[in-house]
Amino acid sequence: MAGGIMISPFLGAQCLLAGLRLVLKPELRRFVWMPFLVNMVLFGLGLWFGFGQIGGLLLWLDGFLPAWLHWLSWLVVPFLVVGVVLLVFSTFTIVANLLAAPFNSLLAAEVEGFITGEKPVAEDIGGAMANELEKLFYSIKWLFLVPILFFIPVVNVVASPVWFILCAWMMAVEYADFPMANHAMGGRAVRRHLRRNWGGSLGFGVAVMVLMMVPVVNFLAMPAAVAGATVFWLKTHKQETLQF
Repeated sequence: MAGGIMISPFLGAQCLLAGLRLVLKPELRRFVWMPFLVNMVLFGLGLWFGFGQIGGLLLWLDGFLPAWLHWLSWLVVPFLVVGVVLLVFSTFTIVANLLAAPFNSLLAAEVEGFITGEKPVAEDIGGAMANELEKLFYSIKWLFLVPILFFIPVVNVVASPVWFILCAWMMAVEYADFPMANHAMGGRAVRRHLRRNWGGSLGFGVAVMVLMMVPVVNFLAMPAAVAGATVFWLKTHKQETLQF
């Protein structure tokens, strides 16, 4: 792809903060309500379900670890809790984005128009839903393969860090698709662009996950991530468009 710059993880995270500020602008608020409501309902369900499972998983872990590895429980337990939370958040995020996809495409178009003065045509409902399904199939193989690491003694110590990095990548893929798809970029083209900006992509993805864990503010995580991904796209594709 012609033009553009490489950005650091720090600047990738800054894109999300810029997105959070943008969705609070009076000119954009009316495009934020539907993603906000979808995220609020499903995120609340995710929290309720995820934390409800932790007690049972800790009991399972106590019986799963052989006696000679019980000394590892102090290290494995925190990683297991983080892993379960990330797994639940990832699952509910997929569902939320599937339902909100047409509204997120519209929001991305409006944010780009607000920033640049040139608003792209938002994807229609059929295209937006098709893109969400494509992202779903792309992520399914990882959602099934990586969690297997949690069930392998000793190896499960590194499972959570691996899962964390994967979740950050998936967050970048999920939200960057909305502004890029408005420019007729398919899933593979989106992922190629993100890989060229690997550090910035992970910085953005980690920032999204952190925002999702901040009480109250996390209800704005979806629209803020869509707006932030639009900032990311403009920053990496058109250097002259934005100044942080």
